[in-house]
Order: sequence, then C-alpha cells, then structure tokens
Amino acid sequence: MIIGITGLASSGKDTAAEYFQKRGWQIFSCSDILRDEAKIIMMPDTRENLISLATKIKKEQGGDILIKKILTKVKGNAVILGIRHPDEVKLLQKRNDFYLLFIDVDPRVRFNRAQSRAKKNDEITSFDKFLKLENIERKGLSGGQAVDEVINIANYTVDNSKDKSSLWQQIDLIMQKIKSQTNE
Repeated sequence: MIIGITGLASSGKDTAAEYFQKRGWQIFSCSDILRDEAKIIMMPDTRENLISLATKIKKEQGGDILIKKILTKVKGNAVILGIRHPDEVKLLQKRNDFYLLFIDVDPRVRFNRAQSRAKKNDEITSFDKFLKLENIERKGLSGGQAVDEVINIANYTVDNSKDKSSLWQQIDLIMQKIKSQTNE
C-alpha cells in the first residue's frame, strides 16, 4: 500500500509520516529528491530555491518525475510526502493500493510552526512572504506545483490544528476505514 501525504508548508506532513514509520512503513519525500538535486548543482536548499528547482525539473521531465524516482525504491508499504502536482497523483492512482491524505491547518498556525522550527536555509521573514511562496505552490503559478488541485483530489482530510496524539488518532480512523474497504 502507498499512502501519499499532501499539505502546505508546516502543516505536519513529517509528523503524520512518523505515525507510519513507527509501524514499519518506508518513508519517502519529494523534497528529499529535490534537495539531492540541489546539492548536485550546488544550490542552497531554501524553500524558494526548491520550488524553483521543482518547476524546472517538472517542465523538463514531466510533472510526475519525482514520483517515478521514488517508485523505483518502494518495497512494501510506503508513505510519500510532499505530493504537490496532479500528475504525481495520476501516476499513483494507477495503483489499486494508493490513498492520498491532505493535512490541513490554518495558515497562521503553520507560519508560527515554520518560524519556531525554521530550517537552516529557510528565510521565513514575514507572514506575507510565507503566503506569497505558498501561493506559488497552491495555484501552480510556476507550472511545477499545483497543491490546490492535489488537495481537491485527496481521499481524506486530516485536521492537524491540535496535538500529535489527535493527528495520529485521525490517521488511525482513516487506516481502519481503508482496511475495512479493502477487506470487503
């Protein structure tokens, strides 16, 4: 089975993946593929640079290229984080064991989370800049990402406005639903 996780910046995608990792699932990240590519070309892996790099790579090699690279590594149950393009979902939907979760959180909460755990290369200087970068990811303005389209085709939505326990309880319920549907 493959569980895809989508959501906007600092929504809790990695925290959701912890749930699965504790249960022995493989974890793969589209962003990790981009970070590896950025290293090769000696580009700092800021959020802004990764968005730009994703756009370039997807224009040159197709909107599903990151997923194609990840699928070569999948063995058994896996979680794929950071799905941001509808072509990625379309490729995964060819499988009969793929489900997409959308992790949802208020933008101000996500901004505060991003500031508190700022990664070394993130330049989270203002809420306006945070939203500006998010808008590029959401609307597909760059062509490399269209998170709003991905969100609209998600199988399940998870509210991550509370604590980790609440998030994991919701995922438990979703996994029970999936298991009951697939066992019938």
